[in-house]
Amino acid sequence: MRKRRITSSYFDYYYRKFKPFLVKRAGSMASQRSDFDDYLAMSMAELMNSMIRFDPSVGATLLTWLGNRVSGVLRHAKRSVDRNLRREGLMFNDKINELKSRDVDCEVKITVEEILSILNDTERSMLKSRFMESMSLKEVESDSNTSRAKVMNVCRLAKERLVENFGENFMDEY
Repeated sequence: MRKRRITSSYFDYYYRKFKPFLVKRAGSMASQRSDFDDYLAMSMAELMNSMIRFDPSVGATLLTWLGNRVSGVLRHAKRSVDRNLRREGLMFNDKINELKSRDVDCEVKITVEEILSILNDTERSMLKSRFMESMSLKEVESDSNTSRAKVMNVCRLAKERLVENFGENFMDEY
């Protein structure tokens, strides 16, 4: 299959033509404004890829081709975010359970509350909700009134702060 060269005027024309469609698709997948911007950017990138790979001899219109490709890319992105959050949550739970049962020098026992005391209120409440109270990502989102991306970012930053305070070996699996 021959790849097309896409000029900026050609892309601009089709972007203006399909922008309402791309905005609608991105909006249907996004739960927050920050998610919407990310999904819209992914949709625009997929518009470019679709314009390059589109073959009119197949019998489909560019809109049909674009719709299927954009939906697939956005679903994949949403699933990968959920999968990463779930994996990080399981690893965090394992590490907390390990710390709960581990005695250091048979005298000092690190408690979960001591670990969480290092974090700020937002980080602490999100981590407690997500991993200790076993709330779903959607529940944490609505409880904290933020997006999935924000929850994931807070978890990542909290992990970095914990590693900074407890040493590099604290969360090796991450």
